[in-house]
Amino acid sequence: MPLLSRARHTFTTEVTGPTPSRLDLKNAVAKDLKVEPELVIIKHIYTKFGKQEIKIIAHVYENKEGLEKFELGKLVEKHKAPEA
Repeated sequence: MPLLSRARHTFTTEVTGPTPSRLDLKNAVAKDLKVEPELVIIKHIYTKFGKQEIKIIAHVYENKEGLEKFELGKLVEKHKAPEA
């Protein structure tokens, strides 16, 4: 999606236990794609009933300005680390 200065990535993975948090998934996607975690937004997390499988749709932005321009503030807040 070059006009939006982002790329959409879809991942499917198996997990054990509860569904990982958005923050954990964001860091895993950033590590896998070798980008800064601040440029990754997890748009959707789909779970499959009866399976330990999740589908993740992530947007990876080229720069921080594009992320701030196109993503809703509430979604960006969900991706921040909780303060101690």
